[in-house]
Amino acid sequence: MAGIKHIFLIMSAAVWLAGCGSPISNSAPANANKPASNANAAAKGAANANSQATAQIDGKELYTESCQICHKDNGKGGPTTVDGKKIKPADLTAGHSKKHSDDDLVKDIQEGSPDDGMPAFKEKLKPEEIRAIVGYIRTLQQQ
Repeated sequence: MAGIKHIFLIMSAAVWLAGCGSPISNSAPANANKPASNANAAAKGAANANSQATAQIDGKELYTESCQICHKDNGKGGPTTVDGKKIKPADLTAGHSKKHSDDDLVKDIQEGSPDDGMPAFKEKLKPEEIRAIVGYIRTLQQQ
């Protein structure tokens, strides 16, 4: 048993010495002479990853869960009753809504319009989820 311990200690010391025995290099890292565009490429890669994560959010599913009850499955809205209150949700496929910028639609969804029966979703949905809903609304406007 003592022989096995000695062999283990000798092998451990050999591995440690092999790691410590490598020469120290004073040269610059291999990528030091590469242009700064690598940093730009890394930033673009991160942005693409973020876009892909946002793209994976299902705007249609979120619309169905949060908007369809009032704006209908086709986005046309129309008179309805929600929680005992009669409201006339906007037609998201034409007119005023279609002319809004994406940022305006995001703000409308975030802030809502309590007087018109539109709830605010800023506390219920993440910004990227609201953007996904706006993206889905844009598809409804093209039908």
